[in-house]
Amino acid sequence: KNKATKERFTSDDPVTKGMNKLLVELGLLIRTEGSFFLSPPLNVTKSDVDEMVDIVEKTVNWAERQLGY
Repeated sequence: KNKATKERFTSDDPVTKGMNKLLVELGLLIRTEGSFFLSPPLNVTKSDVDEMVDIVEKTVNWAERQLGY
């Protein structure tokens, strides 16, 4: 949220809420509160990981646009 003070986004922040909504819409159920918390199953495949990374990348790009980066 603030690079200088390293203040983190809270769960009620509009950007955090938007990221969570987009992640669900794209098919990835994870928590975001300043960090991403992933818990893939033990039998995760490379293809699954590639898809998760693509979804996270799209979501981060969305958040950057919202913040003017």
